[in-house]
Amino acid sequence: MWPLALGGMREVDIEEVEFRVDEVILEAEAAWSGQSLSASVELLLPKPLITLPVQRWAKEQGIGQRHWSRYRELLPHAYAANVLKCDDDWPRQLYINLMRYLFEYGDHEEAARLGAEEREMLTERRGPTHPQTLEVSSRLGLYLWAIGRYSEAAELNQRTFALCLQISGEENEGTFALQRNITIDLRAQGDFAAATKLSEEIFHKAKRMFGEDDPETLNAAYQHAISLRLAGAYREAVELDQDTLRRRIEVLGRDHVRPSASTAR
Repeated sequence: MWPLALGGMREVDIEEVEFRVDEVILEAEAAWSGQSLSASVELLLPKPLITLPVQRWAKEQGIGQRHWSRYRELLPHAYAANVLKCDDDWPRQLYINLMRYLFEYGDHEEAARLGAEEREMLTERRGPTHPQTLEVSSRLGLYLWAIGRYSEAAELNQRTFALCLQISGEENEGTFALQRNITIDLRAQGDFAAATKLSEEIFHKAKRMFGEDDPETLNAAYQHAISLRLAGAYREAVELDQDTLRRRIEVLGRDHVRPSASTAR
């Protein structure tokens, strides 16, 4: 529930909670610039909201990004508040959310610019193996690939993958995501055989780690089908795409933003 302006109560979904927390963070940063943001935010939000594992909850609930467009309203305020310089975890997560918004809505250059700045700052202040540094590095690898900087993307993905493997091992979502990035790098390099071998490994790992109907597994299946097509295994790719599309509709619904991806050729 969330208190309305006039004191009423209503149910809100987790995405709206995350967005509203981000709004409060920006307001606190503007009001108490130069002071402890953690202390400021705690005056405005109950402690459970500050530590709420929003991304994990959203993934488990299979929620789409219905509120992404609202980040357009936050973007100029985030720049003005200079959120990047804050050391608190929540403003850092806000910055990552803004990167994700920019990428989802097609501004890949700006998403990559923010990602590069955030990665440099996090590496300097928290070290290369901090969870947020690894998350930003993983996303930046994809963003660099999207703007055609393939060599930089491949180099960053390999370096981040090695760190994740060292810190968390293979059975970890961050490591899993980076292997997916490396598959994309291999396809960009024209090594379709290696890409297919790796994407198949990722697909089987996803089924083992998450189950056959988890969104991560469905995305791994979609990526493996792309590799199969590029390697010339068209019939196998079509069969996998059809099964993935059926599962996505069952799990996420026909109107979800992603299901149609499995019909792409």
